[in-house]
Amino acid sequence: MKYSNNDIVKAIRNYAKAYRQLEKIQDEYNCKDNPQPIIRIPKGDQKTGVAGEFYGRLVLAKILEGVSDSDVQIGGNHSEKGFDLIVTRNNQEEYYQVKTVSEYSRTKMTTPLHTATNSGRTINGVLFILLNVDFVSGKFHFIQDMSKLKDKNGKSMATKSLWNLPNIKKFRWNNNDLILE
Repeated sequence: MKYSNNDIVKAIRNYAKAYRQLEKIQDEYNCKDNPQPIIRIPKGDQKTGVAGEFYGRLVLAKILEGVSDSDVQIGGNHSEKGFDLIVTRNNQEEYYQVKTVSEYSRTKMTTPLHTATNSGRTINGVLFILLNVDFVSGKFHFIQDMSKLKDKNGKSMATKSLWNLPNIKKFRWNNNDLILE
């Protein structure tokens, strides 16, 4: 079965709705006024990264010169540290990380950054994504100069201050396309 981008966005919207419901449950049951909550669900969720990689693929196809949607593939797996997206440009593979946080995150901390893949290939850039609570809009910041991040290798990164920089761009899903603002 082949899924369209709209099918994926519909699933992401449903996920955002479920995420909001879980946040409400977590806030109500895990509060200090409830010493014996029925359930304990930790705050935050790694599924945010799935939505981030989907949007990251579309963002890179729009901002990288000479790259189309079909040139950007979600690559790697949970054991392949260092990259999330593979871009094929001029018959060469380029490797990019996507670091996603959502408005639900209090700390806006990323997972650890990597400047190379497990096999030693250099990362070509990092795309930071902040998802709004609807998970179909947000902001992004793209860094291709990896020397700016060399001291961050293997470390998580606080992104709170990143979202106020002047070169931050916004995105939103509209019908069949990702719109950059």
